[in-house]
Amino acid sequence: MHAKLTGMVGAGHRTIRRLLIALAVALTLAVGVGIGYLIPHKLSPSERVAPRSEDVTTSLQVNTVFRVATSEKLVALTFDDGPDPRWTPTVLDILAKHDAKATFFVIGEAAKKHPELIAREAAEGHEIGIHEWQHVDYLNQEFSDLSKRLRDTREAIIAAGAPEPTLGRPPYGRLDSPSLRVYADLGLDAVLWSHHFPGAHAADVRARNEASASPGMIVLAHDGRRDPTDALMSEIDAFITSLKAKGYRFVTISELRQHAAKTAN
Repeated sequence: MHAKLTGMVGAGHRTIRRLLIALAVALTLAVGVGIGYLIPHKLSPSERVAPRSEDVTTSLQVNTVFRVATSEKLVALTFDDGPDPRWTPTVLDILAKHDAKATFFVIGEAAKKHPELIAREAAEGHEIGIHEWQHVDYLNQEFSDLSKRLRDTREAIIAAGAPEPTLGRPPYGRLDSPSLRVYADLGLDAVLWSHHFPGAHAADVRARNEASASPGMIVLAHDGRRDPTDALMSEIDAFITSLKAKGYRFVTISELRQHAAKTAN
């Protein structure tokens, strides 16, 4: 009996020891992974570079705009991640109510699925630009893959009846050498933003955007994926109403840039 108890105690100790060893290994791995996230990855000189352009004889360049300088009270509202059958019609109805124009940076997959919404955007005088095929970070894609996805997005826009896009906006606002080269190949300029209008705390955001409003501002909002809410739609409506009362007009990105060029001249 004593021997049996001794054997059981020994087995218990061995089990506990194995568990402690496994726990120590797991903690070591977790710490290692955590440190890997904390220490920035240093790219080698050969990573994330654009293809060579030795055989290209035409211009390759990309203009990037966060906002423009203009003497006129003009605002460019922009919407990302659509078209969405739930939210895009609501946005279009709000814009029509105020006779306001906007620029939509669309998801290619959604544009192919809902061409009627792209067609309505174009028919009502809005501008349509390229976002991404499925909202994948450009920096996570090889040059050839990104080029195909953005070309497919362009084709979906054109197939829906809209003009060939001349503007692009990267998901998360992230661009690098390969993605800039894709933009150059497609004849796109990059549009970022000076003001953000997220769905969270939309009333507070509206008040802040109104207080900091100035001619030439570019406002980022969303009509697709997870950000839009009824509250956001209401606050966008109120934002347009407020700025119109102060003499502002809402125009597309291309219209805004044209007025900026006139100001410069």
